[in-house]
Amino acid sequence: MEQPEHARSDPRWRVRFGNGHGQPAHPRWQSGPTVLEFQVPSASTGTPGTVTLSGLEVNVPEAPIQLVGTLKYGATNASCTNGIVYSNPGPGATPITLAFISGRTFGDIQDATAALEFGYVVTCPAARPDFGPIPSKYVRNAVIVSNGSSQDSLSASYLAGKLGSSVLTSPTNTLSPDALAAMRLTGVTDVYVVGGPFVFSQSNVTQLQSTPVYNCDGSQHTNSLGGTPVNLTVHWVFGQNADATAFAAGTYFGPTGVGVAAFPGAYGGMYNDTSGNSGTASTSAPDTPVSTAIVATDTTWQDAASASATAYNMAWPLFESGTAGTGGNTNTLSAETIAGLQDDAINQVVLMGGPIVNGDGEVTQLEGMGISVLRIAGIDFTDTSTMLASFELNSTIGGPSTPTDGLDWDPLYLLFARGDYYTDAITASGISSLFFTGPSPILLTWDPNTTGNPAGTDYLAPFLAKVGQAISDPGNPFDGTINNLWFVGGPLAISQTLENTVDTDLNG
Repeated sequence: MEQPEHARSDPRWRVRFGNGHGQPAHPRWQSGPTVLEFQVPSASTGTPGTVTLSGLEVNVPEAPIQLVGTLKYGATNASCTNGIVYSNPGPGATPITLAFISGRTFGDIQDATAALEFGYVVTCPAARPDFGPIPSKYVRNAVIVSNGSSQDSLSASYLAGKLGSSVLTSPTNTLSPDALAAMRLTGVTDVYVVGGPFVFSQSNVTQLQSTPVYNCDGSQHTNSLGGTPVNLTVHWVFGQNADATAFAAGTYFGPTGVGVAAFPGAYGGMYNDTSGNSGTASTSAPDTPVSTAIVATDTTWQDAASASATAYNMAWPLFESGTAGTGGNTNTLSAETIAGLQDDAINQVVLMGGPIVNGDGEVTQLEGMGISVLRIAGIDFTDTSTMLASFELNSTIGGPSTPTDGLDWDPLYLLFARGDYYTDAITASGISSLFFTGPSPILLTWDPNTTGNPAGTDYLAPFLAKVGQAISDPGNPFDGTINNLWFVGGPLAISQTLENTVDTDLNG
């Protein structure tokens, strides 16, 4: 079965009827059987029943799929009379959409997965006629970090978003062949190395500085007017520890590079399931867009991984605080984080995680700096990822009685990665920006086989039912259901059983 180019890693696709999100009819119209017919064995009694069609395979190369023809439902007899007819005769008509339930991105190793994601984000204009002629000084950026730790890649998400790039990974002392190939095939000219020499060696940097820049199709290297090869330009961004590296990445573009936002309706504990201080009261929250940053702990990676999509898509610097800068004190902001917030002239902070990783003392410190604080936190990291996703999706916009309470993302897809190991989640921020109608949240499973803590509450299942079977945002503007899932990681990272569970949770 043929699939979209960005789904070659997963040979199996399943589809179901979806709402289409207003997408236009697909320009390529496939031929095939004109009637799909099945029997409902027994009639509904009382209220109308529901019939779900699943397991349908469609041999088309692009997504979403548009079905041309007539859909009849609500009939009272076998002849389908007295029913409702939904007709879609062809281009220009309101489409019936077959929405992909799931797809995957994964490589043989972590570096290969990151390289695949990079190839989705950093496309070569030579293969895109809509770009027009390639400028003579065409610049393509790459961001690369060590694959041996999580912190640098998460703070690098902001940098990658500003550069229109994605995060590649490599071993500390040997440059990844997958990363080098990804840069060659996309004509990268500038590489931003995030992390100091203990995690990304000087020898790696030296090799990058000696690596030629290739033409955008990767066919041959570029030469200067004098005939000598033009090599990659390397920008090394790092500090003495994880918090200092986050400071260097987060302040790289200065205050003018920071994204602004206002969501006064989100304040007051709307996205906090923990006993920690929820932050600034809603009556004191900014009601006009102000410069915003994210603060997450450096003691664990999960909360920052979920927030990396927000940092990437909203241009919010992601600062880290905890053991690296405060000697293990999670109740006090590190000096590097404080300096970063001040240098970027931050007025509003989204504090990721509960009081175990970000104590109430940090809330007090931030507010003492004149910064408004919104805590987003769950009972465990899966709950925190759903709290953040709800914030990203919500968008109630009205008068003073119904202020904005979210970011109004309206995605076709939700992204999933395993939550018990960092390799897949830390590089997913780039592809979170790709799915048609807007950014996609990153959600974390408990492990490769279960959605939630086996000894606790499953927070993902009710969240998925809410956005997949009801509507993702009942406010204004109105957002429809989310019909699609994308998994980062192979079947050892997200098992087939877990994929089936998540599919069912989303689609009922």
